[in-house]
Amino acid sequence: MKKIIIFSVILLTLTNCKKQEIKLYLPPLFSSNMIIQRESSFKIWGYASENTKVKITTSWGYSTSCVTDENNKWSADIKTPKAGGPYSIIIKAGHNSINLENILSGDIWLASGQSNMEMPLYGWPPT
Repeated sequence: MKKIIIFSVILLTLTNCKKQEIKLYLPPLFSSNMIIQRESSFKIWGYASENTKVKITTSWGYSTSCVTDENNKWSADIKTPKAGGPYSIIIKAGHNSINLENILSGDIWLASGQSNMEMPLYGWPPT
């Protein structure tokens, strides 16, 4: 009878000791089908379990790694390729991974304002 009780206690203890799952998250800013500025660098960041090594590998041959801090945050700078694509980025932390696919590299332009939006791209004054 004692052996059964001891075995039951050991079994219950082992079932309650779950291996800590390493989670990996990215903000929605980083996703498949994104466009990155060519021949420069950009910062990518996210969240994973504390003190977890995060490895980032790109299809254009660049890789780097970092470790999460006490707030579960990580960040890394990635050098970008020449214009083209589609490229991919794989982010791994433990057994979890996130695959970003169909990434294009090129020139990114932001246009804003009100009065300058009426000016044509071919020059001023219009012909």
